[in-house]
Amino acid sequence: DTTTRALYETPGVAATYREARALPDVTIRLWIDAFRRALESVDVRVALDVGAGTGRFTTVLTAAGAGRVIAVEPIAEMVAVRETSAATFVRGTAEALPVATGAGDVVLLSMVYHQLRDRAAAIAELRRVLRPGGVVLLRTPTHETGEEFEWARFFPESTRVNVGRMPARAEAIAA
Repeated sequence: DTTTRALYETPGVAATYREARALPDVTIRLWIDAFRRALESVDVRVALDVGAGTGRFTTVLTAAGAGRVIAVEPIAEMVAVRETSAATFVRGTAEALPVATGAGDVVLLSMVYHQLRDRAAAIAELRRVLRPGGVVLLRTPTHETGEEFEWARFFPESTRVNVGRMPARAEAIAA
């Protein structure tokens, strides 16, 4: 939404984001293994990390052997403080991906789906850029997981706000 995007565009937020959301090595290894398993049957030449932020999961895709990785991110400062040089970073949104039709074998949406401005347009773009047989990896909170976040215990009103932004699990899978 507009408020969230404005927050991410605040000068200095990208560096803070990168530091605050850093993952421990054990967690990175778990995600690398999960992505490798998910991609075992896919001939991956090009992977897209849509809404990449500073590239936290771009590095995971790269380490999982996802071929050439293109990180797509709308916020200039997030791209400027990127965490890896092993991927190509481009400015763009999920609703208007700056990638050729059929160019991607894999698309990752990590903690992005609930922030999409126009889910239908984003899904149409994913269909456009994925080659036939391509795979979407979706890492997102859902209505069903909203209360599992640690902060919900301290800020119970956050559950109501977040559930309004998050899809139901079945909705995300159907999309």
